Amino acid sequence: MLAATADEETLRTRSRSIPRGRVSAPEEQAGAVLYLASDHASMVCGQALDVDGGALLGWYDPETYVRRRGASR
Repeated sequence: MLAATADEETLRTRSRSIPRGRVSAPEEQAGAVLYLASDHASMVCGQALDVDGGALLGWYDPETYVRRRGASR
């Protein structure tokens, strides 16, 4: 959704904050949905599956980390 609506600079900036280095493709999101809807996930209950390339792990490039956390180098 971001790739379809954001300009190139926003995509570059956002991609730098994702450990995998890019936003996910629709097919990658669909893969997670298909897994959860399949028999392979029959014992999966009450989980949040983040298909975000690690964006929610709290990883940032050093400049962003310092700015957001107020940390010193």
